[in-house]
Amino acid sequence: MMHELYRNPGYSLLLLATLLCAALPARGQGLPEGEGLQVVVVACTQCHGLDRLTDIKLSATEWENALYDMMARGAIVEEKDLVTIRKYLVDNFAVEKHQESDAATR
Repeated sequence: MMHELYRNPGYSLLLLATLLCAALPARGQGLPEGEGLQVVVVACTQCHGLDRLTDIKLSATEWENALYDMMARGAIVEEKDLVTIRKYLVDNFAVEKHQESDAATR
């Protein structure tokens, strides 16, 4: 009887959906909570891992430039999400301009 259950396409689809939904919360793991987190996870993981966000140090302007650069390279981002993504990246990962100039003089 159990083997008949596995052959049922509906069961297979339900199992797949359950596994995918269980994995979704882990995709943003390690990133700060906040408005835009899920949009950032979806947009940024099209091409690279989330570690890229935490590993590089960019100013607010550089994050904005990086966002447009990724779109030019093929990342699919809806126009309505641009402000949300930029705000999340800048609020959580932007390096202040004075910190950059201090590091350059050391």
